[in-house]
Amino acid sequence: MVHEERPLRRLALDRRAWAPLVLVVALAATGCGIDADLAVPDARTDDLARAGTQTIGPPTTPDPMTWPPSGPTPVPEADTPSGAAWLGPMRTMGDLVVAPSEDGVAAFHPASGQPAWTAEACSFPEWASHITNPGTEAAVFACDDFYLGIDPGSGRVLWRHDRTSGVDRTRVAGGLLLTASPEVVVAVDLVTGVESWRWTGFGDVTPTADADRYYLANDAGVTAFDQATGEARWSLTEPTSDIWAGRDAVYVRTSDHRLIKVDGASGAVVWTSAVEASRLDWSVVVGEGDGVVVLQTDRHDRGFTAYDAATGEQTWTHDPPKGSAATASVGGDEFVVTDLDDGGVVVMDAPTGDVRCELPDAVDVAVLSNGRAVVIAIEDGRQVFSVEDLSCA
Repeated sequence: MVHEERPLRRLALDRRAWAPLVLVVALAATGCGIDADLAVPDARTDDLARAGTQTIGPPTTPDPMTWPPSGPTPVPEADTPSGAAWLGPMRTMGDLVVAPSEDGVAAFHPASGQPAWTAEACSFPEWASHITNPGTEAAVFACDDFYLGIDPGSGRVLWRHDRTSGVDRTRVAGGLLLTASPEVVVAVDLVTGVESWRWTGFGDVTPTADADRYYLANDAGVTAFDQATGEARWSLTEPTSDIWAGRDAVYVRTSDHRLIKVDGASGAVVWTSAVEASRLDWSVVVGEGDGVVVLQTDRHDRGFTAYDAATGEQTWTHDPPKGSAATASVGGDEFVVTDLDDGGVVVMDAPTGDVRCELPDAVDVAVLSNGRAVVIAIEDGRQVFSVEDLSCA
């Protein structure tokens, strides 16, 4: 196993210790019934707040390594930029790139490749939610029996919280881990691991949150609750299959295949899109960029559809290769699609949908705030990391 000098800072990794993590985006509509009059949840109690939560140990810091390498130099077995044996799906959190590894979680500095920290978790942890939202103060991972919250800046394990049985919807949003099963919806504070609220009797719902409110949505519509008091603030009687809390609004995907932008504070409807029976069927919001909000459907070719955030007009569509699974990263003026079956990344202009360039060998990407990205490719059976310019100049 050696470092290799590449035109765009690359590191080669022997595949013997690497197990590729196949991340299939499970997009599920949530049209199910709850009572039309949503009851206000019970106030929290100290016993409830502490249930299933424990604080566990500090992270470890791996030995530093040279980046970029000066030439072919032997390095310890299975030494990636993060110091982990392999990296699963990457995400940019603050100034670091964070990813699950074979027996924990690891982070590295994208500009230099220097490892930042590693934290013990479990074998092959997964991100708790495949949907990313604003308000993610902790990196939250799911193990078989528990969730783990980690400070993305230091790698300190903040909390461990038992998994509720039967959970089929999970969101990390608005400073909370939100899990939903047909029996109960639970909200856990991302910093403390304390259970903030617990709702029962609502049936199947999709939860989300922003900094001030919780939102529960299903066939009966949407109800917003005050995070501090638990009081119901407003409701929208539109049968709903998905809900996503953005930077300054809430996006509701209705069961009859429309997208509604709602003011989170007042519940006022800002705009309603035209019906799109095909592309919005079984779809979820995957993120918002400069002036657009983007959804992905789990039907047909799992295509992406963008709407103008100001008007609700459909602005562009993009379809991955037929029959493939794909995931996307949206932020600023970049929209990046990764083909999870055959590999390959497409870099697009978020406002217009124009394709800038393609990275045919890439299998994972973490978009940085400076218009660049950390990219993983597989070359000769090895994980190869590079820093790419997403302007594609």
